[in-house]
Amino acid sequence: MGEEEKEVVFNSIRTHYKVWSGVSGPIICVHGLTANCRYFDHLGEKLAPNYKVIAYDLRGRGNSSKPVSGYNLVQHASDLENFLTALDINSAIFVGHSLGAAIVAFFAAHFPDKAQRLILVDGGGGGPQADYESVAKSIQPFIDRLKVKYTSVNDYLEKVKLTIGEGGLTRYMYNVYSYDAKVNDDGTVSSKVSPAAAFEDFMKLRDVDMASALTRIKCPALFLRAPDGVAGNPPLMPRMADELISGAIPDCSLQDIPGTNHATILLGESDATFDAIKEFLNSS
Repeated sequence: MGEEEKEVVFNSIRTHYKVWSGVSGPIICVHGLTANCRYFDHLGEKLAPNYKVIAYDLRGRGNSSKPVSGYNLVQHASDLENFLTALDINSAIFVGHSLGAAIVAFFAAHFPDKAQRLILVDGGGGGPQADYESVAKSIQPFIDRLKVKYTSVNDYLEKVKLTIGEGGLTRYMYNVYSYDAKVNDDGTVSSKVSPAAAFEDFMKLRDVDMASALTRIKCPALFLRAPDGVAGNPPLMPRMADELISGAIPDCSLQDIPGTNHATILLGESDATFDAIKEFLNSS
């Protein structure tokens, strides 16, 4: 299976991405608030070589540039359009997780000719109606780790295990957080995610009319939901909110992936998520 890591520069923004080679697609993958492109390693393994899979680091994350501003859905959608142009991609299938689901949904609403199919993984909401207090409580441990300097990569990974709190790291989680670990000049280790970027992205979600945007999505969509919550907290959004999201999209089905939480729906060892995605991609 061919895998490569590459970079492209547009508007002075360096975007790092990983490619799994394949014959169909492409499938463009967009990660969540405090994640990186390696969140899609398992998906890339399962869908290639039947599909070409491309996952990139959002601005402010991973090995992409970290400008001081531009952390909102409008800018991320613009970055995504520029990313496609730089790679000479006219249209694609889009997969987004968490914040990434909101980004690809917003993108599909505003660039309908570029979206063939849309897969939202435990996310896709936003706007003033969302319950941000509950979401903030669920994601706080992941935000807190961005501000800490650790003594070593192993120390960082051990603290991540405590944050996840559900039996340690799968090999896919290990890939994500090993890649995320940055060794500083003083020998300490910290996350590559900009805390300011994550905070701004979260706060700016309130400013977008997602309810209206979702109704403008024209391509078939699949919403995959993780029923087991986030690091011991309830699901990121209650089922009613997820039903409102999927119901607002004209052609969308909502499907629970039993036994998964917000992380393991993509980073677990089970193939259930990817079987559901394959079935959706193979449907007429």
